[in-house]
Amino acid sequence: NAITHPRIIELEAEAVADSVHPLVIVDAALMIESGSHVRFRELVLVYAPESMQIERVMKRDGLARSEAEAFLKTQMDIEEKRKYATYIIENTGTIEETAEQVVRLHEVLST
Repeated sequence: NAITHPRIIELEAEAVADSVHPLVIVDAALMIESGSHVRFRELVLVYAPESMQIERVMKRDGLARSEAEAFLKTQMDIEEKRKYATYIIENTGTIEETAEQVVRLHEVLST
C-alpha cells in the first residue's frame, strides 16, 4: 500500500483534473479503510450483507467458507462502511435490479 497508494492517488487526481465530465467515478474496494474517501464529495457503497458476501466470494474464488470469511475480515465490516456512504446500491437482488439502481443514481448524480 505504501508503494502503490501514492501513485494511485496521483492518477486519480489527474483523472479528475483532466475530466470534461461533471461526474468522475473511482472504484476502490478499500477506499474507506485507506482513508482516501475523504478526498471525495460523495461516496457510493455497493452493499450486500456479510452472509451474501461470503457465499459470493466462495463461489467466485472457489474458497472454503473459512477462507472466504478470513478474506472478508481483511476489510472493514460492511455494516460499518454503511455509515460512510452518501448513497447505497443494494446488491442483494438480481443483476437487473442492481442495474436499475445504478441508472437511477447516475441520473441523480449527473444533475
